Amino acid sequence: MTELKLTDIQVFAEDYAKKRQQVVDIAETMRREIDEVKRKHLPELKLRVAAAVEKKHVLSNVLEANKGLFDKPRTHIFNGIKVGFQKGTGTITWSDEEKVVELIQKNFPDNADTLLKTETHPVKASLALLTVAELKSIGCALEGTEDKMVIKPADANVDKLVEALLKDENQD
Repeated sequence: MTELKLTDIQVFAEDYAKKRQQVVDIAETMRREIDEVKRKHLPELKLRVAAAVEKKHVLSNVLEANKGLFDKPRTHIFNGIKVGFQKGTGTITWSDEEKVVELIQKNFPDNADTLLKTETHPVKASLALLTVAELKSIGCALEGTEDKMVIKPADANVDKLVEALLKDENQD
């Protein structure tokens, strides 16, 4: 390919800008239509959510008042809704982590490596504050500082919308 002038590259950028503007236009049209659909259905959706929450609260009160009906079996399925009671899984809590570690090491020394986790990792955000010489002194290198091509529209928010739309489409 022969060497081009900046005016030639400007033509390529203009072609790209026109095609990209078509993407922007259709994405904006879609966003407006989606917003219109949301505005149309949101009031009804809110009413139905509120009604469902109210009915769930009533069902909860009925279950609480009639626990005896759920001895065996402890749950039932009615109209696709599982109701009843089940044992909670619980969560492990502690107030003094150092004391827990100390007691694990004392009471379960053979299992300490599975009951305790020790992690030490470099923190990139902090390392980024060091000079290149300081990074080199600790065995690190700064990579990716060479020139890189930039093709980035000023209105990148639209690109994020398009990416989100396409991501949603691909997941469907």
